[in-house]
Amino acid sequence: GKKATTRGGSIFGAFARQGQQPVTVSHRSHTNAELMTAGRPGLSLPSPSTVARDIHSSFGGCRNHIKILLRDHPGRLNFATDAWTSPNHRAFLAWTVHLEYEGSLLSFVLDIVEVPEVCPV
Repeated sequence: GKKATTRGGSIFGAFARQGQQPVTVSHRSHTNAELMTAGRPGLSLPSPSTVARDIHSSFGGCRNHIKILLRDHPGRLNFATDAWTSPNHRAFLAWTVHLEYEGSLLSFVLDIVEVPEVCPV
């Protein structure tokens, strides 16, 4: 068989596209904005106040829709709870509801609270 030729004889040269440069390693931590726009240099991020406003608006609309869906659902609603400890030793408790809607399983987180104190057993 014919031996593949490489540019510069390196593994990078064997697989790189024409004109592509090797990746350099940096030990500098990236900012949140750099992480969110990675690979999309033309992307601009909205301000924190715009994001907060949009999240609150979206939450309000979803909350009302889910309230009506759960209130008017003709089938069974299955509630569950779960508790866990995060890696920083903070305890949390969550309540969820699960239902079948138009042939699909839906699950919603109803609430998550941090447990202020955990008593040893």
